[in-house]
Amino acid sequence: MLAISILNSIPYKIDLTSIVLHTILKLYICLIRIRYIAMGKVILEGFQCERCKHIWVPRTTTEGEPTICPKCKSPYWNKPRRFVNTQTTMSNGGFVDRE
Repeated sequence: MLAISILNSIPYKIDLTSIVLHTILKLYICLIRIRYIAMGKVILEGFQCERCKHIWVPRTTTEGEPTICPKCKSPYWNKPRRFVNTQTTMSNGGFVDRE
């Protein structure tokens, strides 16, 4: 035990074991925080179907794009769906002008 006098000679006792335990606890908490801060993030590259909005990561690392979507099996997975205006279709006799 260590006695320190503070203001008007009032004895104030400090327990060194509690100070040591307190500093060890603070260091342990800091190490835990650093461990969680230092964890890295993994970014995976994948594909998304423009038709059914399915997202997937290929199993193998082949170069190029996949041929079909694994969910809807559409070969046009990388092309957005074109919506045909029904008023234009009816005015042309059911045919669509493709320009």
